[in-house]
Amino acid sequence: MLFRIALPALALIAGIHGAQAQNLAASDPAAIAATITQMGYRSEMQADPQGNPKIASSAEGVNFSIYFYGCSGEHDKCTSIQFRAGFDKKDPLDQSVATEWNETKRFAKATLTSNGDPILRFDVNLDKDGVTKSNFTDTFRIWTLLLSQFKTHIKWN
Repeated sequence: MLFRIALPALALIAGIHGAQAQNLAASDPAAIAATITQMGYRSEMQADPQGNPKIASSAEGVNFSIYFYGCSGEHDKCTSIQFRAGFDKKDPLDQSVATEWNETKRFAKATLTSNGDPILRFDVNLDKDGVTKSNFTDTFRIWTLLLSQFKTHIKWN
């Protein structure tokens, strides 16, 4: 009788552990980069000026970076990421355009540089056990959709 109970419990524990092993967390930038590549996008591992991991990529005709935050002094064990795309416009963007985006869109925030160039930022918590690969790929697709919408919103090309 004990064997009949123990075996399903063991299978359940193994299944949970297996699912966690497939999760993507900010503490494993290489796995995130590999997933982006598997999705058919460019992903190049780099470091930001502080030495933390950074992934360079592109989608919708826009180059962007994924910055890693909450990293340890060894530049690992990061807890979150930020997708970020900057747009170099000929003329400064009016603040009202960024404000309108922020008031009507979820997930990604628009800001302006001191020169009036727009930046789109999208923060994602990937701490603890991270998220499933499926969840991350969906998040990445949301980012690419937002990039496309933002290009239209700021009249980029």
